[in-house]
Amino acid sequence: MSAYVLGGAIERRAKEVQTRESVGHWEIDSVIGKASGQSESLLVISERKTRAEIILKAECKTSAETVRQLRRLRRYFGSDWKLIFHTLTSDNGSEFADQTAIDGLGVTMFYCHPQSPHERGTNEVNNKLIRRKFPKGQSLSRVTQTQATQVQHWVNNYSRPMFGGSSAADMLKAEFEKLPLNDRAKVYRFFGLT
Repeated sequence: MSAYVLGGAIERRAKEVQTRESVGHWEIDSVIGKASGQSESLLVISERKTRAEIILKAECKTSAETVRQLRRLRRYFGSDWKLIFHTLTSDNGSEFADQTAIDGLGVTMFYCHPQSPHERGTNEVNNKLIRRKFPKGQSLSRVTQTQATQVQHWVNNYSRPMFGGSSAADMLKAEFEKLPLNDRAKVYRFFGLT
């Protein structure tokens, strides 16, 4: 049985998620290096409204590792987690199959239809930017979290015509300014916001 059948169908997402009216709704995917090898993966998380990106070096491409990385993010953000993360939308990859554990983090998980990457369009566009730095077929096994974070900051500061030349970082900072964040400096540091 696929994760889509077990999980929340994408049609159940609220209108505000569909129309990108509010911040905190994310799309998640894995970017792999070579086709073989469990350590050839980056977990990439894209915010739908601002197009901001999080890139995490995953130890392996499994559901347990995905949950571990998300728990790590929740610990890092602490009480601000609830303000920053409301929903996640993924494909039907096995690394996203543990909906119960992800929902347990206070984030509602939705699944796209099979073979429908356009339902995570922000994530797919950002993945193309990531591929400029980590080309398809290139091994990711030696990529460090520091290198992944450098690419994350590059993607977030990339000028976007859709934002009149502003970047995802500019848009994310404007949205975060509206939130009652408890540790604004820590959140800004993570995303490379100035």
